Amino acid sequence: MLLKVGLLGYGRTGKVVAEYLKNKKDVSLKFIIKNKPFKDPSNLIFTHFDLGRCIETYRPDILIDFTSKDATIANLAVLSEVGFKKGIVIATTGFTDDELDIIKSYSQKFSIIWAPNISSGINLLIRAAKMIRDVWQDADVHIIEEHFQQKKDVSGTALRIKDSLDKGEIISIRSGGTVGIHKVIFGRENQKIELTHQSHSRFVFAAGALRLARWLQHTKRGFYRMEDYINSMIESQQEVMDED
Repeated sequence: MLLKVGLLGYGRTGKVVAEYLKNKKDVSLKFIIKNKPFKDPSNLIFTHFDLGRCIETYRPDILIDFTSKDATIANLAVLSEVGFKKGIVIATTGFTDDELDIIKSYSQKFSIIWAPNISSGINLLIRAAKMIRDVWQDADVHIIEEHFQQKKDVSGTALRIKDSLDKGEIISIRSGGTVGIHKVIFGRENQKIELTHQSHSRFVFAAGALRLARWLQHTKRGFYRMEDYINSMIESQQEVMDED
């Protein structure tokens, strides 16, 4: 069955997501929301007009959000106003607890999965790190995140790892065009363990977003996190993976 998708955001990662989706035979990318006009370089439907009009015109099955936190919350309000009842994958980072509460409130009207760390590999790293933390309770913990030179903020994934472990010092490295490397180091007096996840391409984020979009289609209305997807795959004995 053809999946009709609306993409919110057309930045560094959004462009990769658009390219990925347009090459999937069972996906139809219906529109892209961007805050400024731009030309259509590949015969896709690009638009900069309002989200409500796009929903009413194209009636997407799912939305994928790679915008900013302010744009995400504004867009959720629009979706509520126009009676959107499908699902949205939110890959945006940086929300406060109060902002997350606002996002959760909209899940009464449509399904939401919030996945700031959207690759399956990162989430498996988090599960492994929590197991080590529980056994090595006295270990020193350091979280190293490395990204491209222009990235300003601490990565949402590193913050998510620290929050999951409830401990750890974050060290940030900005170097060249690095897509994303996250390392968790557990150090004891006579030994240490290092866990490392490396993204080789932004296509892993696009693949993860589509995987979550398909999963969200078959869940009941509510608010979900990436770990809910991971747990459901493990419980059903399905492979935890990203799209091909």
